Amino acid sequence: MEETYRGESVEETRKALMKMNRTDLVQRLSDKQFPPLSQRVETMESLIELLLETLADLRGSEVRDFIQILGRKHGSMSLMSLSEMSDSWGSMIPMSPPEMSDLQDVQDVVFLMVRTFGQQSVEKIVEVLKEMKRTDLAQRLTDSSSEAQNKHLDEHLSALIHKVATMAAVTDVLLETLEDLSDQDLNKFKLFLQFTLFQKSLPQIKLNDDRRGIVNEMIDKLGDQSVEVIREVLTDMQRTDI
Repeated sequence: MEETYRGESVEETRKALMKMNRTDLVQRLSDKQFPPLSQRVETMESLIELLLETLADLRGSEVRDFIQILGRKHGSMSLMSLSEMSDSWGSMIPMSPPEMSDLQDVQDVVFLMVRTFGQQSVEKIVEVLKEMKRTDLAQRLTDSSSEAQNKHLDEHLSALIHKVATMAAVTDVLLETLEDLSDQDLNKFKLFLQFTLFQKSLPQIKLNDDRRGIVNEMIDKLGDQSVEVIREVLTDMQRTDI
């Protein structure tokens, strides 16, 4: 199956089991392939804390270089201003005094990266650190044994990390769901989505072939309603398997 279907093996297995009415095995397959949301949130929280802890070693001009290189590599992401981030995520960390500006910049960038790229944030940040010749920090992130130290975080920051981690985890779940759709089914999904949004008088979404772009746009405009909307669309498409 792997030789024949490559990345579609799981989906083809799921289809066969659905035709056999073995929904119990479909569920078991899904449970093994996709960890529970609570586990995803915990993983994402640890990732955010590790990024914050590692990038806190950047100071002054290094922070500015980091943000500049990141913006050059991912220009579309850098267009989202801090005020837009605030609209998306709710209350952000209050503005810091000047001596804390470097730390504030790092926090903002980490939250935006995780919001935009999820687990891939580590890989993209490692690329930037290597270009800056900070291979020590890049190694800290790539070392699979690296974990954020259990440092005491203030209550507001902990709550914000949890919020960002939760939304990033939800984004990953929705993205994985759309990636289970073939290109043909994705086009069908977009038609059903447009109709559903119109029916419910919800904001329209920019629809293209970029699955992550669709999900990010839905999260920005619909928040946690995105889950219910996608569930309804998939039900209308008779894709109850996903």
